[in-house]
Amino acid sequence: MKLKLTFILAVLCSLMSAGCMNHSSISTNLPLYHSVKIREAVLSAEYLIDDGENERVKLHNGTFEKAIVPGSASKIRATLGSTSSIADINNDNIEDAVVTLRVNYGGSGTFSYLALLLNEVDNMNNVDTVFLGDRIIVKSIRISTNFITVTLLKRKKSEPMSTLPSIEKKLKFELQENQLIKLK
Repeated sequence: MKLKLTFILAVLCSLMSAGCMNHSSISTNLPLYHSVKIREAVLSAEYLIDDGENERVKLHNGTFEKAIVPGSASKIRATLGSTSSIADINNDNIEDAVVTLRVNYGGSGTFSYLALLLNEVDNMNNVDTVFLGDRIIVKSIRISTNFITVTLLKRKKSEPMSTLPSIEKKLKFELQENQLIKLK
């Protein structure tokens, strides 16, 4: 029994030792490092929001806020959504980001947008933003070369906006010349 226990402990120690050696190697830490840099850049990036005026808003720690009219209590508020994806979308071997933004213009609606940020020499540039819907829930974003699939929950057209979204819908976009084109 002691021999068996000693053997198991020896195997576990060697596995842990090998795992630590692999974990600390540069190649496995590099993607994590880049992802952390991208996440930090995304939190403070400038985004285009198509509100009829194509306004650019600069996030600070994932949030933007300004008075709709100077001195007004009503504010435009944009926040980084909870759903995002980091991967190389334009096949340049550099990780890019696709994020959701939630924008409130002072009324009852919360508008969701899909924002594409291309990594251009460690500068995350929001090249396109697409409106997804009002008071929806974005479940996931999947990136493959030149394509994005967004899974979201919406409500039936006959349901009031106060109804919790429950109808799943997949939206597919193709990246064409730095623009997201919605596919049918």
